[in-house]
Amino acid sequence: MKRFEHTIHDTAAIHTRSARKIAKIARQFPETVISISCGEKTVSADGLLRLMSLGAQGGDRITVTCDGPGEMAATVAMQNYFWNHL
Repeated sequence: MKRFEHTIHDTAAIHTRSARKIAKIARQFPETVISISCGEKTVSADGLLRLMSLGAQGGDRITVTCDGPGEMAATVAMQNYFWNHL
């Protein structure tokens, strides 16, 4: 299992466009379970509505967890997206 934390710097936070991109990245790793936590809430990263239901805002600290055969590649892909866009 791989995990990283990220503080959201984008004031728009996880909005429709970013949630769609995160879900698209997650679906590239079908054998890896990717979840995102914000506060007490944890959701699967492969669903647009689930990601938006997190309610993550600018300044919030989230945790991304990848577990499965492609966890290393999935973690790198998620880190790249979060660090460069959120």
